[in-house]
Amino acid sequence: MMEKLNAKRADLKKVVDELEALNQKLNSLRQEQDNLTAEVDLCQKKLERAETLITSLGGEKTRWTQNAIDLAADYVNLTGDVIVASGLIAYLGAFTPDFREGAVSSWASESLERQIPGSEKFSLERCLGEPVKVRAWVVAGLPNDSFSIENGIIMDKALFWSITFEEFASLEWVPSFRNPMVSMMVNTSWKHFYETVVMTVPDWSYVKWKKWFACCWTATVPRWPLCIDPQGQANRWIKKMGQPLQIVVAKFTDSDYLKRLEGCIQFGNPMLIENMLEDTDPAVEPVLLRQTFKKGNALMIKLGETTMEWQKDFKFYLTTKLRNPHYLPEVAVKVTLLNFMITQVGLQDQLLNIVVEKERPDLAEEKARLVVEGAENKEQLEITENKILDVLSSSQGNILEDEKAVQILSASKQLSNEIAEKQQTAETTEKQIDEARLQYVPVAFQTAILFFCIADLANIDPMYQYSLPFFIGLFKAAIAKSEKTDDIVRSPGKIRYLSVKRIVILNDFFMEMLYKNICRSLFEKHKLLFSFLLTMRLRITTGKVSMSDYRFLLTGGTAMEEGLGKGIGFRV
Repeated sequence: MMEKLNAKRADLKKVVDELEALNQKLNSLRQEQDNLTAEVDLCQKKLERAETLITSLGGEKTRWTQNAIDLAADYVNLTGDVIVASGLIAYLGAFTPDFREGAVSSWASESLERQIPGSEKFSLERCLGEPVKVRAWVVAGLPNDSFSIENGIIMDKALFWSITFEEFASLEWVPSFRNPMVSMMVNTSWKHFYETVVMTVPDWSYVKWKKWFACCWTATVPRWPLCIDPQGQANRWIKKMGQPLQIVVAKFTDSDYLKRLEGCIQFGNPMLIENMLEDTDPAVEPVLLRQTFKKGNALMIKLGETTMEWQKDFKFYLTTKLRNPHYLPEVAVKVTLLNFMITQVGLQDQLLNIVVEKERPDLAEEKARLVVEGAENKEQLEITENKILDVLSSSQGNILEDEKAVQILSASKQLSNEIAEKQQTAETTEKQIDEARLQYVPVAFQTAILFFCIADLANIDPMYQYSLPFFIGLFKAAIAKSEKTDDIVRSPGKIRYLSVKRIVILNDFFMEMLYKNICRSLFEKHKLLFSFLLTMRLRITTGKVSMSDYRFLLTGGTAMEEGLGKGIGFRV
């Protein structure tokens, strides 16, 4: 009996062992099934995320690929472009557009001759301009021409790039060599410079190289901008840009301007000194030279007998209404001189805005709204795109496994598409408005010519000075008082086209009003000369009289050289 019992027990144990093995196998298979199910679910989620990314970001490949190609080209041209840009910022702010263009062209050509790579046609706006910031400047009142935009860039970069050599040497991203590289870049080839400098810090980014080259070229004591601004363009623009920062406006002749300056330095508010003459007040010398010093962890400055904390957000602007000021070298080296005298293109754009505002206020209002909306859209679009790139670059491992990153990318791209669509609609509408505005260009063009004609009267007598606000006020009065017409040329679209009659009325009425008002302030002997100048300036700009004919009229024919006809029977 015991043997049978033991045999049965052995059989039972065997069966239990087999059952346990089967249970283990079952659990293993179930675990494998769960793992496979989870993997299937993960793959499904990855597939859905991949489809989401492809749907949202797929259209960006072409644009981003082209952007990468453009950036690669800019990287190659970085050295020469930033050298020319830095020279323009440091030395050419006070000069006219023609002089600037000639100097920049000469520098760019010489850089290429010395094998320093750079753009064949240099543009400061393309090299250092930020489209969103430039658009904001235009909205704030900066004339929308290349010369004025260059001035804005020079002012912006001069405030932030000009640093002391001590500060330059203390920057963390500056390599071990501290000596300025200007002579090396000018007197040696790019290949030698690249081998001895660029290759020593291969991990530097494009932005770091760009900033370092600029600092090498312009490393000096910070120089606040001094704007030669007879028409008040820079003055109004600086005030508008400084409104959100509570800008303080004063004159050197104000009794309390030093107290207000101290307050701006301590609280970081910008300050504008307007109507400056040819000398600065010695009391502001520490501010112009930024004679700061460390006291504990704070940066301090001594202004007169008062020592105060220097806020790094503080900015100092100076403007003068003098047309042709003469600043001594000891004044010029302390500031960044900027020539903000208005150009014909910039004035024409302003006059076009004025005449459209008076004649078609609906168009002017819509145009102003679209300009502001366009600036906001571009800013939001740039922020969104930067966010997308930041998520892509910071994501660890496979981005398809990061659901949060995919959600951020999807939401950002959706927002980006909405903004881009709104911007496209706005640009289409803006083009239609611009097409309607173009009808008034002949008025703005002739009016701008007339302004520069009366500005030249100062060459006849310094007493003949006419301000831009006076001229614009006269222009607005002429628009309001001129004969109104309802002659409209209908078009299939939404644009209403003016007849030529209205343009002629505006031009003729304003010219007559201007002539009468200016003649009141002229000596009798200069009235005929003024009439002649008006006539010739208009006929030259419209191509009805050539410059060679004009010079012949002024100087007469040149006498034939004596003896030219000898030998052939002529007596000279």
